[in-house]
Amino acid sequence: MTTSLDSTTERTFRAPLPRVDGYVPLRSYAAIGDGRTIALIADDGQIDWLPMPEMDTEPVIAGLVDAGSGGRFELRPVADFEVDRSYLEGTNVLTTRFRTASGTVEITDALVTGVAGRLPGRSSCAGSRASTEPWISSGRSSPAARSGRSRCSGSTRCTGRCCERETSTWC
Repeated sequence: MTTSLDSTTERTFRAPLPRVDGYVPLRSYAAIGDGRTIALIADDGQIDWLPMPEMDTEPVIAGLVDAGSGGRFELRPVADFEVDRSYLEGTNVLTTRFRTASGTVEITDALVTGVAGRLPGRSSCAGSRASTEPWISSGRSSPAARSGRSRCSGSTRCTGRCCERETSTWC
């Protein structure tokens, strides 16, 4: 486990696990979360699962179960690359390093809501690409809305179409 982002820490780079029909093996995923929801990030830089705003709500990204049309968010080098990943010790903050022939880029991932500090990041010369394809449900509303149950859960209070907690509100 890496305890800092300094360049003196030894890294173990390897090729990302290959996708077959759009899917990667489950061992390819790293999880980041905020206590309300979780994102699963494959070692090729693609987020394949993200329900929002909580775990029991419809996902905005569901490529884990439908690679063709489930949506995705990817952030990765354009060129061929090797990857090294680790969590900052004692956290679920994920540091991913992509190494290409032209340089290295380091990405720090954390799923945070509310007020959060700034996360460190650095890179050297390596072209990258980012793209987002959210999942568009075939229904007109979330499964919770179609079933008639409130999507507000736990210690939340539903006020019309919005849910409230002591520290946040979402609609």
